[in-house]
Amino acid sequence: MGAYQLEREAELKQRILASAIEDAEILNAKYVDNELHLSNDPENYFRIFAEIHSNSLVQKIGNDYLISIGKVIGRQNEMYDEKERQNDIHNISTKQYQHTLTLNIPEGYECKGLESIKIDNKLEDQGKTLAIFKSDYTYENNQLIITIDEIYYELHIPKELYQGYRKVINSAADFNKVTLVLQKRSL
Repeated sequence: MGAYQLEREAELKQRILASAIEDAEILNAKYVDNELHLSNDPENYFRIFAEIHSNSLVQKIGNDYLISIGKVIGRQNEMYDEKERQNDIHNISTKQYQHTLTLNIPEGYECKGLESIKIDNKLEDQGKTLAIFKSDYTYENNQLIITIDEIYYELHIPKELYQGYRKVINSAADFNKVTLVLQKRSL
């Protein structure tokens, strides 16, 4: 691989990491199976592990904080439109996004709004899963750990399945809007 291609890959990796958050300060990043072409193979894909700091995700309101945790996954396509689908859906490639987000909760605070994290929508046809969006969380030792799986298995989806497909797409857009409240505990 030439120097130019290595430089372009490094730029792309940086853009991928910072694209979700306007003022992202990348504290550390580790790339695993970092050859970008692996992203086309659902069994062997490109992964990024990163610690990021951002002031734009946090807003102080009195003693509490609003955390726009959903924005971490980046802007998502929205298909809230109610128009009837005229054509089948054709995707360029299969896609798989897996996110694990860890939010450290400061001592003396509790996290509110956790129910908005739990989303589970799946598109199935004849017992086969075609697309899925699932987000969930665990809360241990002052850490909120959010897991997200968004997978599109098929390149071609018949227009008759559009409503289910739309529901999966909109699940990601809905997650992008999730905001949590860190509330100071009463003494």
